[in-house]
Amino acid sequence: MGIEAVTPRRTRLLRAQDLQSFQRAIVDTIARPGQTEPESSAVIVPSRSAATQLRYTIEALTNSSEQFSALLTRSEWYACLHQRLPGSPPALSDCEREFLLAEAARDTVASGVSPPFIIRPGLVGKMLAFYDALRRQRRTLGDFSRLAVGELEPSAPIDRGAARMLDQTNFLVDAFTEFEARVTTTARLDEHQLRARLLTDVCQPPFQHIVITVGDQPVSTDGLWLADFDLLTRMPHLEQIDVVVTEELLACGFLERIHELLPGIREERVETSQSRKPSLETPVDAEKTYFIHRDREEELWAIARRLKKDRLTDAAQETEADGGVGVVFQRPLPYLYLAEQIFGGSKISFETAHGFPLAAEPYAAFVDLVLDVVISKFARDDLTALLRSPHLPLASCNDDGKVTPLSAESISVLSRNLEQAGYVGGRDDLNQLVDSWHQRSDAEELRHPLNTALAIVDALAPLEIVSSASEEWHILLTFLKKGDPVNVGLEAERERQSRVREAVYSVIGQLEKAAKVSASPSATPSELKASFRRRVEAEVFTPHYERGGVRLVDAAAAKYGRFRVLCVVGLVHGEWATMPPRNVFYPTTILQQLGWPSDAQVTQIGRAEFRDLLFLPTRHVRLSTFQLEHDTLATPATLLEDAPEVELSLSLEPQFQINRVSATDMFAGGPIVPSVVSGEVRQWLLVRHSTCTEPEPMPGVISALEPRPYTVSRVEQYLNCPFKYFCGSVLQLDEEHDLTPTLTRRAQGELLHEILRKFVEAWQALGHFGFAVEDIDAALTLAQRIVDQELKVLSPVDRQLARNRLLGSAAGTGLVERFIRVETGRLGEVIESQVERPFSGEFEFLDRAGAKRRVGIRGVADRVDFLSDGSVRVIDYKLGRPPKSGRAIQLPVYMTCVDQDLARDRKQSWRSGEAAYVAFGASEPRVPIFTSGDGGESVLNEGQARFLEAVDGIESGELSPRPAEDRLCSSCGFAAVCRKGKRV
Repeated sequence: MGIEAVTPRRTRLLRAQDLQSFQRAIVDTIARPGQTEPESSAVIVPSRSAATQLRYTIEALTNSSEQFSALLTRSEWYACLHQRLPGSPPALSDCEREFLLAEAARDTVASGVSPPFIIRPGLVGKMLAFYDALRRQRRTLGDFSRLAVGELEPSAPIDRGAARMLDQTNFLVDAFTEFEARVTTTARLDEHQLRARLLTDVCQPPFQHIVITVGDQPVSTDGLWLADFDLLTRMPHLEQIDVVVTEELLACGFLERIHELLPGIREERVETSQSRKPSLETPVDAEKTYFIHRDREEELWAIARRLKKDRLTDAAQETEADGGVGVVFQRPLPYLYLAEQIFGGSKISFETAHGFPLAAEPYAAFVDLVLDVVISKFARDDLTALLRSPHLPLASCNDDGKVTPLSAESISVLSRNLEQAGYVGGRDDLNQLVDSWHQRSDAEELRHPLNTALAIVDALAPLEIVSSASEEWHILLTFLKKGDPVNVGLEAERERQSRVREAVYSVIGQLEKAAKVSASPSATPSELKASFRRRVEAEVFTPHYERGGVRLVDAAAAKYGRFRVLCVVGLVHGEWATMPPRNVFYPTTILQQLGWPSDAQVTQIGRAEFRDLLFLPTRHVRLSTFQLEHDTLATPATLLEDAPEVELSLSLEPQFQINRVSATDMFAGGPIVPSVVSGEVRQWLLVRHSTCTEPEPMPGVISALEPRPYTVSRVEQYLNCPFKYFCGSVLQLDEEHDLTPTLTRRAQGELLHEILRKFVEAWQALGHFGFAVEDIDAALTLAQRIVDQELKVLSPVDRQLARNRLLGSAAGTGLVERFIRVETGRLGEVIESQVERPFSGEFEFLDRAGAKRRVGIRGVADRVDFLSDGSVRVIDYKLGRPPKSGRAIQLPVYMTCVDQDLARDRKQSWRSGEAAYVAFGASEPRVPIFTSGDGGESVLNEGQARFLEAVDGIESGELSPRPAEDRLCSSCGFAAVCRKGKRV
């Protein structure tokens, strides 16, 4: 019926100082005595998650589960208005409207107006969103055309970009005009026609009271639009409008805008005496007011450890149990996935009202696989992949009628035979093969998988011949629903799989209905797949969580919840503050003329919402950011600069450590408590305990190792860290090296050793033994020739860098020249030098008690010099610094082995003279550990004893992560498998 006059109404602006008073204002508004009936009032919230949080808050503040008002998002409010409108035509769904717009776009192209882009399902969705935004801004297509064309037309003749955008504008105007005509033809309502209808018809029952708790779009990404506020001012029988907003948001320009949107609105300030100011929890050893973690996973692990600390107090346990702890993010993923892994594994209960992307569920990928089979004309690879899928619902029947599942072996046999027969695809070719295989000796083995393959082909082949898209979607849906659904895993997982299937069925059902509305002609299988992907990517799947525990909410929903402790995570640039999705059609200059906000306005709103969030909890708030996102450096959000400026007291995080957070930590570090695990893990643990008769070994200790020939460098590695020896020599793992654009440190060392070997050999071949000052120029000339020869195999960049390092440059002396000058300073006349002298076999060593022991040794000494005074000098090259004297065993062991080798192989007797490193990373490269007549025997004895102690540790299996210095961990190549943090 028609409306003769606008209903008089009261409008109030309730100004809240903080989010705690914001929540109380909402509850007081809808729960005060004399309030209208629940079905006559509604509270507009940004999302379903926000509605859930507000429901919890209402129950807490009123101590009642009574429903006072409907808590609705904007789209739900419109759906409710449509349901209450008597005699109204059915509403068009978003999916149906996208199909209508796609048809309108194709007809526009057919009429000769082409866009400068290819029309795809995803782009049609962007076009519809742009059209809706224009209409919600109360812009007509005439306004759009006039403003956009007026901006672009003058520069189009000289600017190709403007010309393309002008063509795009003409296409969009024509496509939108055709779309509106098609909507009218359906005799159904979209949002914009519903708005016009609501101004003349009365809802039954009508809404008499609306509480607005959101801002205005598009400045606020989840608010009401200009057209919505216009509807509120003119909708019949609406008696009262309350707008509840914080002072921070009002200061961002919303105060002026709300007075323009709702003329005559009366302002009231909300009581703040009950608000409690939280403290800002900060790290103990940092100057920052926020926590910095490696990645998002580490953020949640830190929160889990913090909650474990809080469990030591009864009050904190109560806070966690009643949902008083909130984890707030701007983007739900990947935090929702990580929460299941981290909080679930740590026995910390949690809940969330946010959904997971339906497109990420395995069953959605299964639908893609089904369509791939049709796209490939039932090719062998795709067909066998579908047969192997655990989601295939089609039952396989033998000739006797019995239903039996397909085995992986039978599918492999079928695939192999199809390949041998040269089958590449096609329904007719497959039927011919079936007919020819009936008389084969292995026909019985092939019959089972072949019947299933034929059933799939027969069920899906009609997709290629039907005349309408709705029939195609119906065929696909029938195929998916045929047979018994496959459920695997525990009860909760089976329930999840069932709900995912129903959600996918619903998406395909929407596509079928939409195709009927638009009377779409048949589409190719590839187009079907693209349309399905477009719709399924817009859907979310929300698992069921029990109420209670830590609440995971986004920033928009968090302001409706009551929390004692709030952990704000993911504070990186690009997420906080969130910018609205970029318009793919026009730049900001044109959009602002159409009513779009500037980036500065959106950023200002984001800062205001962040400052509000800091005052939300009643006990403390904790802020965290991270450094890496998919191996890319992340930048802390600039919002963190506001944290020190807010008037919050600082509190330090508790200092005591909680090492065992999850069951994984328990299994890794022990002791194991079976009662804390359940399900399959508990069953596995009971089996392990029932078969284990020996006591559990200490962490880091394995069974005894058999004696073997040892390389001295490996034993020295054991002294640096036993676990490093375990990884390299027992597990034989390869070290992980940092990815560098040039030669690695190890490659540089190997290159240096090879060049010095060839250089010394060539020098001796020229008749020289040792180096004299007068030989330096000749030696450098020889070294340059050898270096240039060895560097030919390197890339030009590596070659130049290595040459500068070895031969020197204007910036410094090269390593080879430093080596020559070290050699010229040595005492004694060299009569022979053996380069890279190998030794192998059993050698005698003295332990600390003076007892002799034989140990197998394999090694190569970099250089052994024989001097004219009957002494031997052993030299070892190091690219970096020499090893610490307390762990250095290489030279003492080499000298001992050389002495015993010489005693066996030579008639002349030789004595130990000098053992020294040439350490190019040291300020003085020559580093002797002893010289002739300088206590060499005691150094040799100490090195031998240390070597034997290391061998004893290896053979006893003591291989725990125990670095001699913590700094060694920073360059360790086995950090990915190290359990240093779990060592006893």
